[in-house]
Amino acid sequence: MAAIAQEKTQPQYNPLKLAACSSLGYWIADMIMYPLDTISTKIKAHTAEFLSFKQGYKQVIKGEGFKGVFRGFSTTFPCSFVPSLLYFSSYETMNKYGMSLIKKVQNENISTALKICMPLLTSSLAEIVCLIPYMPFDVVRTRLQVNDTNFQYTSVLQGLKDVQQKEGFLRLYKASHIYIATTTMQTGLLFWFYEMQRFFLLHNTQSEDGRHKLTIKQSILVSLSSSLLSTFMVNPFDLILTRYQVIDSSKQKLSVRKITKDLIKNEGYIAFFKGLTPRLLISCANSVLFLPVYEHFKSLYGIDISEN
Repeated sequence: MAAIAQEKTQPQYNPLKLAACSSLGYWIADMIMYPLDTISTKIKAHTAEFLSFKQGYKQVIKGEGFKGVFRGFSTTFPCSFVPSLLYFSSYETMNKYGMSLIKKVQNENISTALKICMPLLTSSLAEIVCLIPYMPFDVVRTRLQVNDTNFQYTSVLQGLKDVQQKEGFLRLYKASHIYIATTTMQTGLLFWFYEMQRFFLLHNTQSEDGRHKLTIKQSILVSLSSSLLSTFMVNPFDLILTRYQVIDSSKQKLSVRKITKDLIKNEGYIAFFKGLTPRLLISCANSVLFLPVYEHFKSLYGIDISEN
C-alpha cells in the first residue's frame, strides 16, 4: 500500500502545465511590483544626478501623480505571462533532455557536476527563446514608464506602431545584444543559484508524501538569496539597457560604448548602481512570490535535478 501511495505522488512530467501555472504566478507578481519597477526605470533614465528611491518616488508623484507609477501597466501581460510561458516550457524541456544525457554518465562526481552546472546553460538558452516576443513590448513599456515628451503613446499597440513608423521595425530589436547579455545573465544566474541550493538541500532526501520539494521556508530563503546575488551582479548592465531603450534612434545614434563613456564621465562609476534599491526590492519580491509557486508545480510536473 505504501508503495502504491508513493507511486501516486511521483511527478508526472508536463512542462505546459508547469509553465502555465508558474507564468500566472509571475504575472501576478509583476502586477503587484509594477509601481516599483516604474520608479526604478525613472531613476535609471534620469541623467542629471543620483536619485535615491525616495527621491525617485517623489519625482514621479510630484510630476504625474499616483497614476504615474502605473503608466504602461497593460504591458504586464505581454512582458511577463507570455514570455514566462515560453521560458518555463523551454527550460523544463531542455532540462529533461539534459538529464537523459547525464544519466548515461557512469562517473558519479562528473554526473553531479553536470547536474549542478546544467541550469546555468538551460536557463540562459530558455531566456533567449522568450526574448523574441518580449523585447518589442519592453521598448514601449520602458518609454511609457519614463514618460518622455517624445514618447506619449496612448496604448501599447500605438507605441509599437509609432516606433515602427519613426524608427523602423528593427528598432524594437536593436537592443537585443544588450538584452541577451543582461537578461540571460540575470535569469541564468538566478536559476543556477536556485537549482544549486535546491540540489544541496534536497539531494538524498524526500518528503513524507513522497514528493521531492523544498519546504515553504526553504523555498522563500533560496528564492531571496538567489535573487539578491543575481540582481546585484546584473544591475550595471540593466542600467545601460534602460538608457539605450529611451534613445530616439531617429535623432541620436545608438551606441553602448558612448552611453557607457558618457555615464562614467558625467555621473561617475556610482551611477552603475542607480535604481539598485528598487530593483532589489522588485526582484526579491518577485522571486519570493513566484518561485515557491514554481517549486510546488515543479514537484508535480517538472524535472528534478536533485534526484538520484
